[in-house]
Amino acid sequence: MKFSEVVDSLMEGKLISRSGWTGGKFMYLDKEHNWFVYYIKEDYESEDYESEDYEKITYGLDLKPGDVVADDWEIIDEIL
Repeated sequence: MKFSEVVDSLMEGKLISRSGWTGGKFMYLDKEHNWFVYYIKEDYESEDYESEDYEKITYGLDLKPGDVVADDWEIIDEIL
């Protein structure tokens, strides 16, 4: 899947990921709050919070140049 298809899928509210992203990372558009969310499955600790997974919220599409030119994007049908 190419990047233009990725943007279309995001705007439709679908979950997307790259096969190059490890650990079950994916992203989606939260239409209610109008922001992008990166879901990352990994250990996370802070003073007040400890979890095996967390979400990073961003108002912009925070991608690296390698992400934009990649062709290994995929739509996730089911969260494992």
